[in-house]
Amino acid sequence: MKRHANVFDRELIGANNMIFEDIFIIPYKQNFILFAPLKKRAILLNKDALASIREFAKDQNKPIPGKIRDFLLAKDIIYPEHCRHLPPTEVNLLLTSDCNLRCKYCFSNGGDTKNYMTWDIAKAAIDYVFRNAVEQKKDKLTIYFQGSGEPTLNWDVLVKSIEYGRDLAKSRNMRTNFKVTTNGIFSRQKADWLAKNMDFTALSFDGPGDIQNNARCFPDGRCTLDIISNTAKIFDKYGSKYNIHSTISKFSVNRMVECVEFFADNFKTKCISFCETECYGRTIPNSIWAPPTQEEFLRNFLKARRLGEKKGVGVYCNKANLRLFFTRFGGSGRFFLIGPKGYVTSTNEADDISRPIIGKQYVYGHYRD
Repeated sequence: MKRHANVFDRELIGANNMIFEDIFIIPYKQNFILFAPLKKRAILLNKDALASIREFAKDQNKPIPGKIRDFLLAKDIIYPEHCRHLPPTEVNLLLTSDCNLRCKYCFSNGGDTKNYMTWDIAKAAIDYVFRNAVEQKKDKLTIYFQGSGEPTLNWDVLVKSIEYGRDLAKSRNMRTNFKVTTNGIFSRQKADWLAKNMDFTALSFDGPGDIQNNARCFPDGRCTLDIISNTAKIFDKYGSKYNIHSTISKFSVNRMVECVEFFADNFKTKCISFCETECYGRTIPNSIWAPPTQEEFLRNFLKARRLGEKKGVGVYCNKANLRLFFTRFGGSGRFFLIGPKGYVTSTNEADDISRPIIGKQYVYGHYRD
C-alpha cells in the first residue's frame, strides 16, 4: 500500500512510517490507518486529522483536535505523556518523610528526617488537579497518599484532604478515588477509619513471624506482626479493598511460597505483589537485606504464583506482566507528586531536592503561596 502514496502522503506519514513510538501510519485509499499493534487498535483518519496529529508529534505545544485526542486517549492508543500540554488530573501527596518503623531495607531512610506536609500545600495541590479535572470534563477526582515515610503519621492532613476532596467532587457530581500505601502500624481506630474511607489500600506486609518482625520493626527493635495482622483483619471485617505488598530480600527469597500460604490462609486479600529490595537507602550491598539474584527471585516467584492459583489469590510482580507495556517506570513527567516540603516530583523516590542525584533529576517544580 505504501508505494501508492503520493508525495504529500509520504511527507505527511514521515520517513519511518511511525508517528509515535510503536504507532504507525498506513495509507489506505484516500485516507490513512493509524495502527497501534501493541494495543491491538486501528482507526481510520482523513488527511486533515493526520496532519494535526503529525504536527502535534513534532511540537507538543500544538493541540490535537479535542475529539481525536479524547478518542486516542480513551482507547489508550496514545499515552498521557504524548499530551504533556494537558495538566494533571490526579495527585499523589507524599505526606511525610517521618516513619514509625525502621525497615532494614528502606530506600528512603524513612524516619531519619521529620518533614511534614502542611494543609496549605495539600489544599493547593488538590485544588489544582480538581480544576484540571473539571476543565477536561473528567468524572473522577483521584488522590493518592504515599511517600518516603508513613502517610498516616500526618493524620490530620490525610483526613482533611479526603474530606475536602470529597466535598469538591460532590459539588461537580464527580466520583472520588482515594488510595493509600501504608505499613499498617496504627491504632484500631485509624484502621477502622481507613477501611471505611479508602477506596484502595496497598498494605506493606512482608510475611509471617520472623520475616515481618526482622525486616519491618520499630526503631527499638520491637515486633510488628501482631499489629499489622490486626489491621488486615479489620480491613477484612469491613470488606475493604486492599492488596499485600511484600518486599523480597536475600533473607526471604526462598520463603515466598511460605508467604503466600500465610497470607492466603489468614487474610481475605485476593492480591499479593512481590518486588525486590533496592541497593540504596538502608540496604547494605551483600547483606541479607540486599536484592536476591534475578534467578532466585524468578524461581521462587513462579512457585509462589502456582500456589496462589490453587489458593484463589493473585500473585504478581511488575516485571512479570507481559500483557502491559510500560514506556516509563519509577519516574515520569506524567506523574504529579507533591513532597512534604512542597516539591513537585515525578517519583516518590525523589520527594526532596536535597536527595543526592535523583532529587535533581526528578524534582521539577515547587509550591508557592
